[in-house]
Amino acid sequence: MLKELLIFLVLYAVLVFTDLVPVYQAKQKKTIIFCTGIFIIAFALQILITFNVELPRYADVLEGILKHATGYPGEK
Repeated sequence: MLKELLIFLVLYAVLVFTDLVPVYQAKQKKTIIFCTGIFIIAFALQILITFNVELPRYADVLEGILKHATGYPGEK
């Protein structure tokens, strides 16, 4: 697990320097916020996957959100 984590961190550092540094140099605030947010979410998910944390399926989460938003009571 340590080996996987180190490889992941090195590859992620390469991505940050090749993708995020040019965005910060362009000084476009909306792009900086969006790209940094996506990278943080991806980083957190990858750490969880590396430590074998069971994540919910996206379809189930989306279904729950849609049922709550529409007021659908679900199966009886």
